[in-house]
Parts: sequence; C-alpha cells; structure tokens
Amino acid sequence: MGGALRVLAVLILAILFLIPVALPAAGRGEEDLENVRALRRRLTPDAEEVIWRFAVGVVVAEGASPTDHPLFGSFVRVLQDTVEGIPERYLSAEERGSWGERVVHDQRRRLLGRIDRRVETLDRRSLESGAADTAVSAGTVRADPEYRSLREELRILELLRQEPLEIPETAQLRAVREEFRYRRVLHGPAATADALDVDTLLYLLVDPVEDLLFLRVRAYHRLTGVDREVLRLVATPEDMPRRLEGSRRALVQELTGRDLAALEVSVVDAVGMPEETARIRLGDELLAMGRLEEPFLLPGEYRVRASTDDGRTVEEVLQLQEGERRVVSLSLPETTARTVRIETTPPGARVYQGALWVGITPVEIPRPSVPREFTISLRGYYDSRVQLGPDSPDRVRRSLVTTDTDWYGQVTESRTRFYRSFGAFALSLGVPILINGMYQNMGGLFPGGVARSDLSASAQDDALSQANALLVGYYAGVGLSTALFGNMVWRLVQYIRTAQEYHVR
Repeated sequence: MGGALRVLAVLILAILFLIPVALPAAGRGEEDLENVRALRRRLTPDAEEVIWRFAVGVVVAEGASPTDHPLFGSFVRVLQDTVEGIPERYLSAEERGSWGERVVHDQRRRLLGRIDRRVETLDRRSLESGAADTAVSAGTVRADPEYRSLREELRILELLRQEPLEIPETAQLRAVREEFRYRRVLHGPAATADALDVDTLLYLLVDPVEDLLFLRVRAYHRLTGVDREVLRLVATPEDMPRRLEGSRRALVQELTGRDLAALEVSVVDAVGMPEETARIRLGDELLAMGRLEEPFLLPGEYRVRASTDDGRTVEEVLQLQEGERRVVSLSLPETTARTVRIETTPPGARVYQGALWVGITPVEIPRPSVPREFTISLRGYYDSRVQLGPDSPDRVRRSLVTTDTDWYGQVTESRTRFYRSFGAFALSLGVPILINGMYQNMGGLFPGGVARSDLSASAQDDALSQANALLVGYYAGVGLSTALFGNMVWRLVQYIRTAQEYHVR
C-alpha cells in the first residue's frame, strides 16, 4: 500500500512538472505554424510576378570568318521575329518546384546578409565603446532586438523549406533583346544565361560544310539546368531563314513548354464578301472584328461565334489538336426578308460588287449590313454606281445614259443657266433698293404722317399718288427678286444634279 502511494505521488509530481513546460511548447508550435503561413503568403509570387525571360544570345561558329557575322546575325533576327509575341510559359512541376526553391533560397541569402551586416554594426559599436571582451560583444549581439528578429525570421524560413511554395502554372514570357555574341568555342551556356539574367537561352551552333550550312539551335533552361537541342537544319545560306521560319512550331513548343495550336478565323457574308464589322468571340471573350488570328492556343475545345449589328450570328465548335494550325471561314446567313431590288432602264444590266458578279437587273440582293458600292454596267451605256447599306430603300431605280450623251455639254449648259439666273437675281436687287430710297425721300414731305404746311392741296395729292406708285413698284420689285432667287436656286440644283450624275455614271 505504501509503495502504491509513493508511485502515485511520483506521477502527480511529474504531471505538475511537465504541464508548465508542455503548454508553452504547444503554444509556440501554434505560433510557428501561423508565422510559417504568413511568410508563405508573403513569399508566394502573384501570377503577374512570375516572369520567364528568354533571349537569343550566342552564335558559335568555329570555322567562320568575321565576314560571316552579318549573315549569322540575320539568323538570330529571324529567330527573334519567329518567337515574338508568345504570351506565356507553361511551367512543369519540376520548374515550379525549382522556382519555389529559388524564392526561398534568395530570401535566405538576403536574411543572412542582413544578419551579417547587423553583427558588423554591433561589433563596431562595441569597439568604439571600448568593450574588447569577446564574450561581452557576443552577449550584446544576442541581446539586440533587430538581430533576434532576423534570427527568428531565419528560423521560420527553415521551417518553410520543408514544404515547397505553390507557384502559378503559367509565367509571362518576356523577350530580352540583347546584342548577340559570336564565339568560336562555347564554354557553357550557363554563364551567358546568368550574364543576361534569362531563364531560357537560345543559342546557335553553325558549321559551314562546303556550300551548305549545318545549323543547330539549342536551348538552355537555367532553372532546371537542362540543355537540349531544339532544331537541326542543313540548307544553303540563302534558304536558311525560310527554314528557320518554318520551324516555328518546335521553337514555340520549347519556349512555352507546351505544343500549342493556332487558329485563324475570317467572317464572310451571304455572297462571300468579307464582313469586316462582324464581332468574333472565342468562348465568351470578344477578341476581334472581321478577322481573328490566335497563334498560341492550348489544345482543346473552343467555341467560335461571329455576330453583326443586324442580328445575324454564326457559331462553330472546334477541337484543336496539339500543333494544329486551323483556318476557319464563318459564313453569316442572309438577312431575313431584307433585300434591295435594283432596277434599271433599260433592264438587263450587269451588277457587280467590286469584282464580284451579283446578277442582271432587275435583281434582288441581300441588304448589306454596312455601306457597299455596286456598279451597274450595260454595253452602250455609261456605268452607274450606287451605294447600298442598311438604311437603303427597298427598291433602287437607275435610268442608264447612252455613251452618245454629251455629258460635258450638259454640265456646261446647266452651269451657264445657273450663272445667268444668278446675274438676273443680282441685278434685280437694285430695283427695290432704289424704289425704297425714293419712297423714303417722299416720306420727308409728310413728317409724322402729316403733310408739310407749305404744300398746297394739289401738291399733297400729287405727292400721295407718287408715293403710292413707288410703294407698288417696291413690292413688285421684291416679288421679282424673290422669283429670280427661286429660279437661281432651281438652276443651282439642276447644275449640281447634272454634275453628280456625270461623276456617278
């Protein structure tokens, strides 16, 4: 019984001793986890911050002379233009892991640098204060709040290294256009990639073989240390640029990390003419008007839709394969019950839209959704042009004019008639102005509407008769000028219409 009591007492003492130690330890563990999460959030880059830099950096040509450098430089420019515009790099699991390790490694290097600089600062202060004892100096460092904060952050970073950061699956591709370099021997692409600060380095190895060039394009990926051959071409110097352009798929695949597809979409109306105003959507995103080119698409299913302002739509679902280049033409349906009828006198004229034959008058054509010009042609008659659009009337009539018609004479005659009418109107303006002046002078005989006292009754009657005659003449002059003005406007309209028909026909 006494032994059992002693064992129980020992257990109670052990529990009482361990509880104060275990609770702080548990609290510290939770605090460490929270600190690790906070540091992970701070170090994990956003999608905009993950940038994959690449460059075409080195041309290795062991047996080439300096006179060959411009030729090899043209190959570099062709490569740069071929891969220009690639938007993204699709990171592999290995690359994302290496990227996360690089972020943590860079952070650790920065922390160690800050710790070393802080220790140097504290040691300098100790020396300046005369404390030469190493133990005293070390105690000062350990007691410094900033030093302890940096050491604590380094400890949390070491805990973070046990689990990689979650890096986005895509990185923005950014070309670094540096002056390319020539070398006779390549000592290793890693140094060049480090000097250019790029993640992928494309470099060329060129060997002249009689009249041909043996060219290899290799890619070095700094993040994973992979150096592999992308292209191997044999061609004449003149044909090599074309061969490089034709190898775009392999270059794009190397830079993006995926074998992408390309899509070209054009939209035409019911008669096969391009519909420049059609809106093209890929999925739900509006991307272009009339024509769409998407050279970098992931393989998979895509829904392409084209629509116009008048309600016409066409849609197609495409399945793009890896490396496929698809060209699609979407044909919009005809406008529902909206046509324009073209009639001519005489009938039987041919109607063209540009160089495209439409029909023979009388003819009904789909109403264009945007203004388009049509040409009406008949042997022995002047060609007539008409512009049709969404607001055109349902029927358009044209009276064709024979080629024997003297258009120049008609235009000249209508212009002469206008000039004459203008001259007559200008001269007629002087009549009412003159009569109005004479009438105002007659008004001086009747100031305030009362005849002057020096006028006799007979003189007053004569003056009134003259004034009335002048007033009638004034109104007659105004009427004549108005009529001549209307005639002038009519002649002007006839002149403009004749001149327009001359230019249209």
